[in-house]
Amino acid sequence: MRIICKDYIKGSNKPCLHYANGSCTLSHRFICIEYIRRKKPLISPSMISTFTRCKRAFYYSYIEGLESIETNKNMLLGQLMHVLLQHYHTGSEDMLVKQSVIMNNYEKFYSEDITEIAKCFAILDCYKEIYSADGNSRCEVEFRKEEDGYYIRGFIDYIDSEGKIYDFKYTSRPDSYTIFTTELQAGIYLMLTKANSITFRIITKPSLRLKDNEENDEYYARLVEDIRRRPAHYFSDITFYKSEYDFEQIEQYLSTVTSEIKRLVELDIDSYYQNRSACMCPSQCEFLPICEAKGLKPENLYKKKEIDYDIF
Repeated sequence: MRIICKDYIKGSNKPCLHYANGSCTLSHRFICIEYIRRKKPLISPSMISTFTRCKRAFYYSYIEGLESIETNKNMLLGQLMHVLLQHYHTGSEDMLVKQSVIMNNYEKFYSEDITEIAKCFAILDCYKEIYSADGNSRCEVEFRKEEDGYYIRGFIDYIDSEGKIYDFKYTSRPDSYTIFTTELQAGIYLMLTKANSITFRIITKPSLRLKDNEENDEYYARLVEDIRRRPAHYFSDITFYKSEYDFEQIEQYLSTVTSEIKRLVELDIDSYYQNRSACMCPSQCEFLPICEAKGLKPENLYKKKEIDYDIF
């Protein structure tokens, strides 16, 4: 197989001078395209979701390795809700560290809106009244599996002492999680584990707004009162079983997507076509400013991701 990377420089003790365990140390690249062409890439549900939603977003995120300096507010809130619940269930000190980082990022970019933080902690306090903690449970558990043509990786939000797996969803659209819409993620997690089922724990975001002249503690108390009054509205579990999935079909889908990724890395950015119907759905794409500027990348908006040496 001939080398197609224009930046290739033969290294003395590694495939290329810029090679770093499947990644690339050059500022304008993130992955080693020669590695992807020749080896089995490590894929994940989030990577596949990005690739199928918009090829151009995949290019910016995984080929160039760009990420927004200002993290999306909804993403931060989702991350915060996850670590709050994971710390409650496991007592993990790592989750406290993550919580501190998320809170600092939120205050850095969204300090004018503290109501969303109040919602998260009000949810947590009421959650504790409904669900018991289990000291023998685990959170953020990584699983990997080798398949024909790729490796697949996933992180399980929460595994209880009986081995049941859970995925937390903090959302304003709880009805959007069905066996059809969650098939890929659920199917992958069930492929990776020995579990017979997966439960999506749906947590609905409170819609109550801060009233004029309302103090923060008054708003928090009103949130807690509403959540306690309507627990079924805010908390629900949806369980799907292994027998409900066609794993042969899922594996074929993953193989097809992986083959498409390997094909595209040989081409230039124009081959990663834009899906303009996904620019604002489900929320604004973090790379929309680049596309609107016809490829210009404002240095004050983006930075290169830190290399995760376990990505590939």
